Amino acid sequence: MTKKAVATARPDGRKEKGRKIREQILTATLELAGEKGSDALTARNLAERVGISKANLYHHFKNMAEIRAAACIHFLDILKPPSFEAPYTDPRKFLAELMTGVGDFLRSNQKLHLGYGIIFSNEARNNTAFVRAIEKKVMGRKAFVREKLRAMMGLPTDDPEIERILLALDIMREGVIVYLVDTTMETERCLAVWNTTVDILLERLEKTKI
Repeated sequence: MTKKAVATARPDGRKEKGRKIREQILTATLELAGEKGSDALTARNLAERVGISKANLYHHFKNMAEIRAAACIHFLDILKPPSFEAPYTDPRKFLAELMTGVGDFLRSNQKLHLGYGIIFSNEARNNTAFVRAIEKKVMGRKAFVREKLRAMMGLPTDDPEIERILLALDIMREGVIVYLVDTTMETERCLAVWNTTVDILLERLEKTKI
């Protein structure tokens, strides 16, 4: 093998370093917003938090608007509990452990989640492209969960009643997530209500598909 071929086969260390710095910037953006609010999100403050220069910050992102939008997408990317992509054959276990994983993540990363909420509420007011990007990511997650349920339960894709039940599961899941974020005292009770709801709706799905 020639020297040129060996060099080509080696991983690009600069690319990996750049990826890590981008992640550090996005995480720091969420943390800074969560700690001090959106007004603290300046290029200077962010560069100081990450330990880089403003020039380096803008080497990775065009402007602060791009950073804020990318930080929200980053939060949704890392909000992925182990159960999300693990192989399952039991839909109840999948949904129960999915919600438990989300709850654990949000409790362990309250500052990041608060920062996401602050940035989102500010950006969504006058940035339609940002809202569309977030909606696309969220809808993709919902579709992924629905497809896993369809595969596990052998559900058809063209039954309106099944679609209504799956929508009900989506709505309940969103409500439980909001409750998990807003309270720290009744987590177990909240998850118990979710599991009971899952049992009821899964039973309806089983009856509907016959």
